[in-house]
Amino acid sequence: MGGGNTGGVVPRAVTAVRAARSRPIPRVALGAARALAVGRLAVGVVQAVAPNAADRLLPARPAGAGDESALARGLGVRDTVVGVGWWHALDRGRGAAEWAWLQVASDLSDSAGTVGRWRTLDRREKTWMLLLGALTVADAAVAVALGGADEDTAGS
Repeated sequence: MGGGNTGGVVPRAVTAVRAARSRPIPRVALGAARALAVGRLAVGVVQAVAPNAADRLLPARPAGAGDESALARGLGVRDTVVGVGWWHALDRGRGAAEWAWLQVASDLSDSAGTVGRWRTLDRREKTWMLLLGALTVADAAVAVALGGADEDTAGS
């Protein structure tokens, strides 16, 4: 039979994971998470309520999108829900990392169609896309920092 000592490896790994889940979250990560959630909420409300005003700030729409104000309103509602959900999860102390990753996924999906048309974007649109990329990186960094925040609910 194999002579490896694997009996102690798994319990040590489980202990390490549990310790990581219970580690305190840096205050700066919580502050950044709240700022990003409020930003998402604010952008979402503006897009949902005044899509024509938001259109001046946002990059080019996907080709053949049809009614751009309806698209902007829909994205605004999504962003509002994500911002409120993230804020609520931060207040509860559970689920914040998942909401942060949802925000990352939203940003990635928003940029996916536009990046393919990079050469046709004007300077303002390219600047917006670079800003969106930076925000996505910030969202991901906060999501990683929040990853150990949630209580272990697997056994409950």
